[in-house]
Amino acid sequence: MFTDGNNNLEDTAFLWNCFRESNITLSRDHFASLWVTDSVRATTRQHCDDTLPSEPFVHCLRHRLFLDLLSGFSTQHPQGVFVNLGAGFTNYPYLLPTPIATCEVDQRFMGEYKQKKLQELEDSGALPKRDITFIASDLAVPQAIQKLTAQLDQWIAGRPSFILMEGLLYYLPQPAVNTLFKGLGEIQKKGDTLAAMSFRPEESRKAAYRDLAIYFQRQFNNPNFQPTALPRSFYENLPHYQLTAHYNYFELAKHYTPDHDLGRSESVLEEDSYILLHK
Repeated sequence: MFTDGNNNLEDTAFLWNCFRESNITLSRDHFASLWVTDSVRATTRQHCDDTLPSEPFVHCLRHRLFLDLLSGFSTQHPQGVFVNLGAGFTNYPYLLPTPIATCEVDQRFMGEYKQKKLQELEDSGALPKRDITFIASDLAVPQAIQKLTAQLDQWIAGRPSFILMEGLLYYLPQPAVNTLFKGLGEIQKKGDTLAAMSFRPEESRKAAYRDLAIYFQRQFNNPNFQPTALPRSFYENLPHYQLTAHYNYFELAKHYTPDHDLGRSESVLEEDSYILLHK
């Protein structure tokens, strides 16, 4: 995804950086612009025209939530580890007040591009040095997930862990989602954190949800692509985890930007955030 036929990254791969760049005061991602070009900004404007103008703002909200949670975790567990599944071009390791060992998982061409770019940015002094391990995996394939969880189990090595799935589950088929949660539940230990985002099934009734699916059908050149949505009960019934918090964008806006009016529900695609603790 997010490539042309030769696995060259397209501007759409950097949409979310452009979103976070649009309101750094909220997102707190002061490195977002390192990935953004004028061409990416033009593509982002077109994306918002094709979906919803609220997309940049709500993405800043969710990034702020996860950054705050991760910052608290890293301060409490300086010997802990952070695993970012479907990491894309996020900058979390560089934004933490207490840097911790990080493992980023993504498709091979994404990880290779990012690893090379980060090395260049670190060498130039644009980014501080960080301890990041990269693992390539196709998270849409259950067999690949089984291999990945074995690799992660070895890398985590019993240390306290915070695992994030931000904006990932939408793209994965349900069998892959089930395999992923089962595998993570088997390698995390009591008190570890798992944070995830997903759309609720009722969001599919919104025209903007259907427009977003069509957008990615074109982007992936796959007219059969169907996004995955999960009800709250999916998280409540996970055998290895306890759901400790569930936030929608309206709740996050009230907390972080009480003077900002998101408008009617129909004007926002609500990809909810779920925070789980391992039992």
